[in-house]
Amino acid sequence: MATSERHSQIVAILDQYKRLSVDDLAKLVYASPATIRRDLQVLEQQGLLKRVRGGAVSVQGDHFDLPVYLRTSSEREEKEYIAQLAQRFIGNSSTYFFDSSSTCCFLAQKLSRYSGLTVATTGLEILSILKGFAGVRLISFGGEVRKNYDEFTGPLTMANITQFYADTLFMSCRGLSYQAGATETHGTNAAIKQQMIKHSKRCILLCDSTKFDQEFFYKAADFQDIDWVITDKKPKDNKLSGVLRDKLIYQQEM
Repeated sequence: MATSERHSQIVAILDQYKRLSVDDLAKLVYASPATIRRDLQVLEQQGLLKRVRGGAVSVQGDHFDLPVYLRTSSEREEKEYIAQLAQRFIGNSSTYFFDSSSTCCFLAQKLSRYSGLTVATTGLEILSILKGFAGVRLISFGGEVRKNYDEFTGPLTMANITQFYADTLFMSCRGLSYQAGATETHGTNAAIKQQMIKHSKRCILLCDSTKFDQEFFYKAADFQDIDWVITDKKPKDNKLSGVLRDKLIYQQEM
């Protein structure tokens, strides 16, 4: 298992159990206690957990967001499948906004076969992926770089978005629930997504099923803002499934 994948699993497991010993974590991620101790030291330095005697505790809450390298390494199979489904909304000679999400990174990797695309993005990793694609005209929204998250943020980013209008916005979220809609852990991140929604003809939410029934502090989008939700499986919550009934695209239909 790659180090980044193991780190992602440790953070996710602690989010679920809140507190675990080194030995318990070692069993759950199939690693040695010595490896887990090194991992916990690194993850604590990044502010992703707190070490305690014999183990670690979660520090996650509604304010918490994962760094890009952990987001990219988690739910890879689901995100790859969502990116495959999302290609039905890609067409030559069209304009797109991409947010900085890891799922949009998976979709960006599939754009090499298209031509005449214009993509404007807040994501540094997406810029890195697309810069070598001959058929893509690439635009950076610019602004302040949010460290560890590979994204542009802040007032300059917000202002630059208003200078463009895209055919389609691809975005993700930290949580999606019937009560709250699409939500985020970071206020400026949510505001930037709202701005991109206003300047797009349609909004397509790329959302793996681990985000269903999760709610965070900042609203990014209401259901009426979202034209399609592409995911890997149908939500278990009947209310959420109902409000998304005519907007859902997921694995079952393939």
